[in-house]
Amino acid sequence: MSSYPQQSWPFRALDTLRVSQQRDWLTHCYVRSGLDGVLLDAQRSVVIIAQPGSGLSTSMTLLQLQNPLKSPMNAEPISEPPSFLTFPYPPERWPALGHTSSQSSTHFELIMGAFADKCIETLKEQPEQLALIPLISHEFLIWLVRRYLPQRRGTVWLHTLEQHDPDLALRQVITQARNNELDQLYTDSDPQSIKGQIEECLDLAQCLGWQGVYAIADISLIDWINRTADERTALRDGMHDLLQQLTQLQRPRFGFKIGVPSVLLSQEDAQSLLRDRAEIITYAWSEDKLWQIADRMLVAASGQSMSLQELLPPGSGDELYADVYEIWGQMCPAAMAALARYAWEQHTLDIPQSQKVRAIRMKLYSNHAPLRRDPQLNQPIVWRGAKPLTLNQAQLRLFDFLWHQRGRFVQTEELIDLNIATSDDHLAKLVSRIRQVIEPLANAKMPVYLQRTPSQGIWLENCAFR
Repeated sequence: MSSYPQQSWPFRALDTLRVSQQRDWLTHCYVRSGLDGVLLDAQRSVVIIAQPGSGLSTSMTLLQLQNPLKSPMNAEPISEPPSFLTFPYPPERWPALGHTSSQSSTHFELIMGAFADKCIETLKEQPEQLALIPLISHEFLIWLVRRYLPQRRGTVWLHTLEQHDPDLALRQVITQARNNELDQLYTDSDPQSIKGQIEECLDLAQCLGWQGVYAIADISLIDWINRTADERTALRDGMHDLLQQLTQLQRPRFGFKIGVPSVLLSQEDAQSLLRDRAEIITYAWSEDKLWQIADRMLVAASGQSMSLQELLPPGSGDELYADVYEIWGQMCPAAMAALARYAWEQHTLDIPQSQKVRAIRMKLYSNHAPLRRDPQLNQPIVWRGAKPLTLNQAQLRLFDFLWHQRGRFVQTEELIDLNIATSDDHLAKLVSRIRQVIEPLANAKMPVYLQRTPSQGIWLENCAFR
């Protein structure tokens, strides 16, 4: 049997795994949820309004792994689940609101550029797929690359095609492109032309084995927490603008798969903006499937039959579940992975069960619930994972100083000189009161976040970078 350090990949976050490990995780550890079924519906755009811990990020990551191409040697129809051409479309790529310049990009132009970029990168990696594309789709892709990507990308793509011994008809298309003659065949300024481009995108995607083309926007609660008040307003306005654009951008098999936290978009606002142009759902996992995932992770890590229920210390269930709900908001794949990992780490240690439980709880908070100071500094809010906590002004003054110095040992004398504390005893009382708010474990002798060496100094640990 392999040791735990060599087999830790089943418990790690998906975005930290190599693509091959992600696919292994999908095969050996994952149990598909109802949310996956909605995301893998090729016909419609979907907006998922998620609470913390919904498992949305896991499902969105797995959605983007469903992209195998048909082999030229096997042109049989693709079996379920469908494969999509997907590309990330985070808010940082969206058009800036209020831009009136004729040179500013629209959502449609950005998405078409992303589609063109994904197509040519895929074809460069798998040039045998060029043979699957009919001449008219080659013509459209060439025009698309030259219209929506930087000029040099279009030049390089024409050169790439020439290196693969194109037939006479394709060589003529390449010549037409260099002479700017293709521009006469396509326009992009009116709704009918936009519809035509989308239909040609779908024809091209189908040639390569993709059953749909979807931009992926996955905005987490942490994305929201990390933004200032102005940034939050801009993000909300940008999301509303994007959903309103679905009138012209969404077609069967073409559009968006969007995940947003409920603090950013309510179900009522989504329904008002979309007017039934896309499916709107909320989602929560069934506990039965989550236990199955945890057990499959343990089997993948240990190489033998193993159950999380059996590994957890007796009587620890209620306490650990309360921690999960504080950190993630509800049970989800990430929470089960963390419980399975730390239970697996502790089960071979010859120590009292109470120490095992405390060790698991310490790991849960230190690794999965970093402290964050709310960017709205006029608000006395500190976030512990997904939970907002409120400090009074005296506590907040000390916390904010430590927050800006996080990771650094701050001497008691420095805090006294700055009038943050009047004495070591005063500092000890402030620390105790802050701990009562931010620390998750009752025993202050083992704090997760606020550390103190009496008469010497204090520091913060397990904090987010922002």
